[in-house]
Amino acid sequence: INAEYGVLGDIPSERQALTDLFESTNGISWEHYCSNNWLINNTDACSWFGVSCSGENVVGLNLQSCLLEGTLPASLNSLSKLQVLMLRRNNLYGTIPDLTNLTSLSEINVGFNMFNGSLPRLSRLCPLTKYIVENNTFIGNVNFLASLPNITEFKANNNFLQGPIGIHRSAPLQILQLRNNQIN
Repeated sequence: INAEYGVLGDIPSERQALTDLFESTNGISWEHYCSNNWLINNTDACSWFGVSCSGENVVGLNLQSCLLEGTLPASLNSLSKLQVLMLRRNNLYGTIPDLTNLTSLSEINVGFNMFNGSLPRLSRLCPLTKYIVENNTFIGNVNFLASLPNITEFKANNNFLQGPIGIHRSAPLQILQLRNNQIN
């Protein structure tokens, strides 16, 4: 154990965020292959299923279709080097916690869950290119898209979004899906 970096090189705050995710989403009931190696003593968190790292930092979290059930912990915001957050097709609910510290995030996909409340504001995240939140029950407007200059894909079908669409004039937007909302 390295006192500065935790077990075998990972960063303690990032390991704690992943542990919090496991515990808040009923990790013991995840699909067997998804929970492989999670929380085993003396294993590097970077070896856990769905976790990708660069050096000691978590840069990817892909737990798509893993039967996660519950809410996302606020500590996810401590994964400051996270680039891809893929939690599609699970049983996640509640609101998405503050993610403004994830300044390297380029892709977020939380589609086909049961999230509600406002869409998480990610406007500080200049590298964000894919923002997929379809088939949840999010409310609010989508005019914040104007603050995402690199957005190429925004899918938000089947929510309760409303209002005008604001898109950054230099955004390379290729896919915009807003069916079954109240968009003018």
